[in-house]
Amino acid sequence: MVQSPDISTPDIPGQVDLSDDVEQIVLRDKARALLGSVDIGVLGSTFCAMVVAFAAELRTGKLDVLWILVPYCVFQVIRVLMAIPLKRRSMAETSPWTVIRFAVIGSFLNGALWGLCPVVAALTVDSRLGFVAAVASVGCATGVVALSGAMTTFSLAFAMPAVLGITVFFIIDPSVDGPLLAFCTLALSGFLIMIALRTERAFDKSSRTAADRAVLVRSLRIANQRARAAAQEFERLATHDALTGLPNRAAASDRLNMRLKRAAVARRQVGVVMLDVDHFKQVNDVLGHPTGDRLLVEVASRLRGALAEEDMVARVGGDEFALMFDLGEGRDPASVADRVLAAFEAPFLLQGRQSTIGVSMGIAVYPVDGTSPDDLLAHADIALYASKQHGRSRWALFDRRLGEKAREEREIEADLRVAIRDGAIRYHFQPQISILDRRPIGFEALMRWTHPVHGAVAPDVVVAAAHRSNQAEALLELALDAAADMLHRLAQIGQERVRVAVNVSPLDFLAFDVAGLVETVIRRRQLPPSLIEVEITEDAMLNLDAAGPQLERLERLGVPLAVDDFGVGYSSLARLRDLKIDRLKIDKRFVQGVAENAGDRALFQAITAVGRSLDIELVAEGIETFEQLETVAELGCSVAQGYLFSPALPPSDVIAWLSVVTPKAQAGFRPFKREIAGANTVTT
Repeated sequence: MVQSPDISTPDIPGQVDLSDDVEQIVLRDKARALLGSVDIGVLGSTFCAMVVAFAAELRTGKLDVLWILVPYCVFQVIRVLMAIPLKRRSMAETSPWTVIRFAVIGSFLNGALWGLCPVVAALTVDSRLGFVAAVASVGCATGVVALSGAMTTFSLAFAMPAVLGITVFFIIDPSVDGPLLAFCTLALSGFLIMIALRTERAFDKSSRTAADRAVLVRSLRIANQRARAAAQEFERLATHDALTGLPNRAAASDRLNMRLKRAAVARRQVGVVMLDVDHFKQVNDVLGHPTGDRLLVEVASRLRGALAEEDMVARVGGDEFALMFDLGEGRDPASVADRVLAAFEAPFLLQGRQSTIGVSMGIAVYPVDGTSPDDLLAHADIALYASKQHGRSRWALFDRRLGEKAREEREIEADLRVAIRDGAIRYHFQPQISILDRRPIGFEALMRWTHPVHGAVAPDVVVAAAHRSNQAEALLELALDAAADMLHRLAQIGQERVRVAVNVSPLDFLAFDVAGLVETVIRRRQLPPSLIEVEITEDAMLNLDAAGPQLERLERLGVPLAVDDFGVGYSSLARLRDLKIDRLKIDKRFVQGVAENAGDRALFQAITAVGRSLDIELVAEGIETFEQLETVAELGCSVAQGYLFSPALPPSDVIAWLSVVTPKAQAGFRPFKREIAGANTVTT
């Protein structure tokens, strides 16, 4: 009977052995069948041997013939003992050829003993006893061939030695029928061979059919397991972050939705935190993305450690994480946020160096700040933005004022692109006056935008919105084109040496190639580089990794550089020297009290001393009175800018203003307040 092969497979599809083919399965089937036939063969052979011995005892009345049985029984015991470990070790499955060799050799030895039985019995005991043994041998040989069809070699290994022994017996038998019986025995061997071959073919066919079916079933099972595993992996990838293993934004929204439903039933509050890593971009830029990835994994680990097991941490962006937790029973958002901040007090090990990395957080509370996952996450994000505006490594709670401000910023962002495209953003120009001779030596381009809903929008708000909406480069190009237009106007009235200054945000140097854009506009508009002045703040000098190479390119191009609002930042003398700054614009906070306050005077004098020591021209901003003008002149400042001379003027009014002021300056006239007021009256 053909045994069905084992088609069980491991639970993990990746460990399933698919190397077995149909031939190997058939081979294992044969090994199992042959190993199973050992027990049956031993029992049958032993029974036949006992029959022969019993017949000998009846015919001779002596037990001497039992010596024929003893070695045979010993051999059978050895076969059984050798078969036991093969079965226990499942050798038919793991090493089928070993089992087959064992079975064939044992079958051959068994057949040889049976073949010797009639010969020995005839020669030593009685010819008629040999005849009985011969008949028994024929029956055993025929039975083995008929019943053991797994392998021709196995059955014939037993039958052929037995048939050979029987043939020899009949040849030496003194009876007249011996030769005839010998011929019949040889003919029988031929039939046995035919039967064995036919039986093996039937076995192989049946086994192959079962093996094909088993392989197909196993393949389908493996494919099904792998399909399920792939579906589970796709689902995991769709809902989890591959780097940290945390739930992603989609999963966070789903889980927050379920948490809110439970909270609504239990009438409790839920805290939602949006968190990002302070200065993470600098880690990526300076130390590389692999280090940044390791930092994010450690951040995720610390966040999990800072929260309770039932709380949730999700990664919702590059360095952004979302935290969700139930409130109540002495647990409030502030205590959770403080615990998170405390988890980041210990330094991180980045490329062998200890670095302190902080996080900023924004918090929204259900149902006070929203009832849907989208609203809560959005409001927490607004609070995060507010916390970063007030510094780093801190948290902020959402309130309605933040929401209104965020909505206004979104509206400004949405309308900014259209405003740039349609020319709604305009530039006015405030003059810079040489204190020595009152001549206009330059203008600063100042942005003006009146939003249709929110009215006049401050320039810093416009710049921030431009960076959030990827419009910063277009905005700066608009400013450079406005400066180019003004330079062409000035050249038409003989003011070819007057500069126009354009403000560049520190964020611009991180966002795009400022130097390349300035060079492009200069060449396209055919401008002298010395007439386009780039004004930067001290913040840009703090991040020389991004701004330094671009500032050096501008310097090689011949574009003058000015530091705006000098004195309120953290500039160093070395940076001022190395960058070859042309002008320092002293912030108006140091100018307003310079005429009356000794402290302001001392600070202003210290700044002018720095400028003179580095041979940098000084510009006093925010000059509103003659007393301020005279004081800054006494302290060594050479250029002034402020309402004393003029507010920022539209391009058309600049020409009118110059038509009044320039002739007086050329005549050596030093205008007093009323003359300047008269000049301003002309522009209005």
